Amino acid sequence: MANLANLSRRVESDALDDQDDMEEETILGFSPEFDIFPIVLAVFIVMLNSFVLFLIKRILSLRTVTNLILGSLAFSDLLSGVLGIPFYLACSAIQKTLVCGITQMLTKFFSISIVLHLLLVSVDRHVAVIHAIRYSSLITKQRILSLLVSVWLTAIFVALIQLSWIGLDMNVNEGIEEETARIIIIYDLFCIVLFFLAPLITMIFCYITIFLVLRKQLRVIDQNNTPSFRRNVRRSSSRERRAAVIFVIMISIYFFCWLPYFLLSLQHLIFNDFFTLPISVEYTLFYYPKFLNCLLNPLLYVFCKPDFRQAFRVIRRKPDLWQRGQNREGHCLEHLPSNRA
Repeated sequence: MANLANLSRRVESDALDDQDDMEEETILGFSPEFDIFPIVLAVFIVMLNSFVLFLIKRILSLRTVTNLILGSLAFSDLLSGVLGIPFYLACSAIQKTLVCGITQMLTKFFSISIVLHLLLVSVDRHVAVIHAIRYSSLITKQRILSLLVSVWLTAIFVALIQLSWIGLDMNVNEGIEEETARIIIIYDLFCIVLFFLAPLITMIFCYITIFLVLRKQLRVIDQNNTPSFRRNVRRSSSRERRAAVIFVIMISIYFFCWLPYFLLSLQHLIFNDFFTLPISVEYTLFYYPKFLNCLLNPLLYVFCKPDFRQAFRVIRRKPDLWQRGQNREGHCLEHLPSNRA
């Protein structure tokens, strides 16, 4: 009887394994069920982030320090649509080590680039509120450009260092050596701590401080100033608060889009099935969201950030300004009222 039960369990296990293998085979190669969505996503990512870069280049008043950071982030997101998704689809379809290695490095690059850009924006907003009087002297375009170069170099270096253990001559379906697996685990843990948890904690601290200081400022102003002055300060504080809320939402989106990916990569490395899902569910919950992040970022600051929203309204009312260069209306477009945030 026990032997019969064991045989039954073995047959059931083999059937489940065969089902998983069949499901995996349906995903390898081009699969409309899994690949059409990322293709459509890539198109929208390229369109929206190109539009953001167009606005910043075309409209002089959008070239603030904060928007320079957002423009750099938009270019990073644009590369995700141009390079990240195509290489991801190519890796899934042809399973070549070179293509999959590049895909892995691009994924790491985008995860680090996005979070470091968001960290820069958070520090910029923190200084703007906490040290408002000294903001212009502390945060200059030259310093921000230097920091942006550092962000790109850091993301590139951390992504390319994987070449130290990614063998381009090995089969992607073969197992990895124990020593290599240990190095990859240390590397992924290092990235999670230094480029995921630490920036998130720093950004949370920045925005908690911003909201507390704005609240305290409003209380003091209500008690000690004239009504007209209070209205002006309240308007400025409200603008800073709205900007802070937008960036907090962006940070939250980054967290929910990338945390599952990091958890999944760790699970695959330590071979610990603390959660087991069908392949199709893994793709939906763990792979697609990291690309979705690059679409949601421009949507947030184009349709929610006041200066971008104003520029978008002007272009929507006068679409012919896209083609105009040096005439009077084009000049007015370049000099929309500026917003420091």
